[in-house]
Amino acid sequence: MRLYLKLVVSLIILTAGPGRLVAQDVFSPNLFEG
Repeated sequence: MRLYLKLVVSLIILTAGPGRLVAQDVFSPNLFEG
């Protein structure tokens, strides 16, 4: 359970930080332009 929470927090930090740029590169054709 605690490991799951740690994964969720890590995802939130990544998507809010530098990982958001990577996510936009990967997902933007599907989410933002579609």
